[in-house]
Amino acid sequence: MKGGDRLPWVADGAGPSANNFAPLQAIEWQVRVDGDVSSALRETRAARQLALHKFPWSRQGEQAGLQQNALYLIRPDGHIGLADP
Repeated sequence: MKGGDRLPWVADGAGPSANNFAPLQAIEWQVRVDGDVSSALRETRAARQLALHKFPWSRQGEQAGLQQNALYLIRPDGHIGLADP
């Protein structure tokens, strides 16, 4: 995945993490991570007042092209503004 790509649909089980498009209902810039979130990222995200959505790392995410523990800055239109491994 790279900047400009549409965030892929990833369905993996039940519960809140099953619908990775649910956070896109908020029309805002947001940060997405599949896997672990570093403390530095948490601090930077908080300083910039961006919503953070953490999803469990999954095989389905990998198959969709997402990278484990990568930061994805999601634009309000649901496209990736920045992908940083």
